[in-house]
Amino acid sequence: MKKKIYYIISFLLSLTVLICSLVVIFGYKIEGYLISSNKPEVSKVAMLNNQLKAKNANYDWSNLSDTNLVDQLKTKTSTSLDDVVGLITQPDAKVAATIVAGVSPEDLNFSAGTLRADNQMGSDNYVLAAHHVPKSDWALFSGMFYYGDIGQYIYITDLNKVYQYKITETRFVSPSDTYIAQKDRYKENVDGIVPGKPMITTITCDSTGAKRFIEFGTLTNTWDIKDKKIPSEAITGFKKAANFNWSR
Repeated sequence: MKKKIYYIISFLLSLTVLICSLVVIFGYKIEGYLISSNKPEVSKVAMLNNQLKAKNANYDWSNLSDTNLVDQLKTKTSTSLDDVVGLITQPDAKVAATIVAGVSPEDLNFSAGTLRADNQMGSDNYVLAAHHVPKSDWALFSGMFYYGDIGQYIYITDLNKVYQYKITETRFVSPSDTYIAQKDRYKENVDGIVPGKPMITTITCDSTGAKRFIEFGTLTNTWDIKDKKIPSEAITGFKKAANFNWSR
């Protein structure tokens, strides 16, 4: 009897070790899949309404922690995307995500968040932050860390207009370097910024979580949503982020 109990306990311990090993090995892949496959239904009207409520969102990004598989699974089944105000894609870096107002930990499990209540597309310094999941293409800002580079284009939309930015500078900064989110930063002649032209700042963690990887970009084009000149790579990227009715 004791021998049988010993074998059962040994089997259960071995099974536990195996499961834990699989989670460690495949956890990031599962997490990346959950994020990249999450494509909510969005609309221009809903985005406009959410933008009107943006001032009430949570903009406290001082205590943000890394995303994890458990949080992803909880959010996948419990969180509505009532805060979505836009879409972002950076095709060359394999980035596509919804944009939410603020940095609610629940929303950031599946979206990029705005860091200021007065963030406005195509104006001033439009600042976005998102998590990155190691080696997971099309999952939040994962590709930005691995593939993002000067000269690439970032596209954002509120389904009313599409804004194109060209990346002019990338760098690593400390989490305490909050100056990068300043509204009037576009006026400065630093970091490859073209003074006086609206800019975008995208932020994600490095591979250790100790630093932040930053992209600065300058606004190069603005199109009405029905304009046939919108690059096809932008439309393809937006459709990876969400389901919506695109007519032009």
